[in-house]
Amino acid sequence: EWSTLIFGILQTNQFADIDISMHSEYIEAAKTVNVEIEADEMVTIDAPLKICLYMIESHIIGKQSYGSYSVDDYEHNHVLRAGMIESDPTWGEAITLPLTKTYSFTLADEWVAENCAIVAFIYNSDTKEIIQSEEIHVIE
Repeated sequence: EWSTLIFGILQTNQFADIDISMHSEYIEAAKTVNVEIEADEMVTIDAPLKICLYMIESHIIGKQSYGSYSVDDYEHNHVLRAGMIESDPTWGEAITLPLTKTYSFTLADEWVAENCAIVAFIYNSDTKEIIQSEEIHVIE
């Protein structure tokens, strides 16, 4: 039963509805990253869309509690650091496709650029369904 279900899913054409590509440029002296995003429909999408960009950081060593005990040197990964869209860092901004846009963001002094990445996703702003996402390191 399980194998039949999986086989059926694998036989369908499961293509993304939106194609996203990103390129980042890090300016070390300013601790600023410029990320160029290109996105386009692979099928017609008749819905209002928004894009969100978030800065995440990995390899952060710190305390982690596990109920009654804790670990002092736990490695935290994929930690959300900030929303990158200035007009609305939480919910992003409305877009139309095709999209080509560059966003700039300054990293906080305590963040390690080599450990940071940018996550972008495009979603239907009516249903909140994420249609496509992409991730790129700050320093490629």
